[in-house]
Amino acid sequence: MLFGWLALTRFRKDVDWSEAYAWKEPFLPMSKYPLRFWTLVSYSLLVGGGAALLKDAISRNGYEAFGGTFFVLGVAIAIVLRIWMKKVVKKR
Repeated sequence: MLFGWLALTRFRKDVDWSEAYAWKEPFLPMSKYPLRFWTLVSYSLLVGGGAALLKDAISRNGYEAFGGTFFVLGVAIAIVLRIWMKKVVKKR
């Protein structure tokens, strides 16, 4: 769904596709800076999900799927962003 949303946003004139990894640049609103916003979301899910997964694995309380879900979602977003940057943004 993220790839489809990016494809629909691609032709808008006010979208800034530059510097996806610029942490000192603005990332909101999402519709103006989509790559920066989704990169931040991906990293947040990876770190938060990884920490929850590690905590639950160490404590062996049986809730590893909770943190694992967020971690896998962060990985999926990162993969979509990487594909988008290689296929679409580089051609511009």
